[in-house]
Amino acid sequence: MEPGGEETAAKCAKPSPASEDRLSALPDDVLILILLRLRSLEAPHGLRDALAASAVPLRYLLVRGLQGAPTESIATWLPAAARRLVGELILDDMGPGRYAKGDGGGGESKERDALELPCFEKATSISLDLGFLGLFVPPARVFARLTELFLMGVWFHGELGGAVSSPRCPLFRRKETLP
Repeated sequence: MEPGGEETAAKCAKPSPASEDRLSALPDDVLILILLRLRSLEAPHGLRDALAASAVPLRYLLVRGLQGAPTESIATWLPAAARRLVGELILDDMGPGRYAKGDGGGGESKERDALELPCFEKATSISLDLGFLGLFVPPARVFARLTELFLMGVWFHGELGGAVSSPRCPLFRRKETLP
């Protein structure tokens, strides 16, 4: 005889032991999505650790809603993402302070700290809208598979031309830079 609806509901509602870790059993891509949505200082470190712990290549990484996050929090997990990404990166800040108050997008903006862009050696497309976060690309990095680059709301520290030159980006086809 099968248990009734009430008995089944009671079995499902039974709490698990406090020491049981069900989150670690989730697939890595789900864990990364969860960590990206957390708004705590521990989240960037957790995201970095989740990215570093897995060998599964990332074909697509979309990070939105950084909302003016400190440079250090982005710099914590971005190098681990660079090692795993084999496809497209979209880093979309769209945070407050992006444009001057009352401005529809064409006015002055406040410059924030500078972020060092790690080498995304296997990335094919990078799209960065950093809310006027500074960006520094060290001179010795090679983006071997990069074909497209879209930059918006980026303050350059150093020279972009050398960063996307033919020797450093041999497959490069398209570049767009917007203020």
